[in-house]
Amino acid sequence: MRMADLLVSEGYKDAGYEYVSMDDCWLAPQRDASGRLQPDPVRFPHGLKALADYVSSFQCCSLLNCSIMDIVKRILNYMQTLCFLHMLHFFLFLFLFICLELVTLLLLLGNNFT
Repeated sequence: MRMADLLVSEGYKDAGYEYVSMDDCWLAPQRDASGRLQPDPVRFPHGLKALADYVSSFQCCSLLNCSIMDIVKRILNYMQTLCFLHMLHFFLFLFLFICLELVTLLLLLGNNFT
């Protein structure tokens, strides 16, 4: 909540900043009974919804929960896209190379028949 207060009081809201990033240290040491991650009850005694509601009350800010795994997933998705584009580029190059070789072969064969 302190970061949301500072976002407004220090003038960052007026400068166009919109998000309070909560990327680490929000997890409890253990998971809940269902094995799910849960917020730390000491740091967030009223839960994350209360924090999100408080941040949203400024009518300019949003709570952005971006964990390391989210960042890793985004990077992997980007890399998969790049790998796909590189493979597509390679196969396009291979296809054009084969076409050029076939045209060259046909031209050579055509010259031998004359």
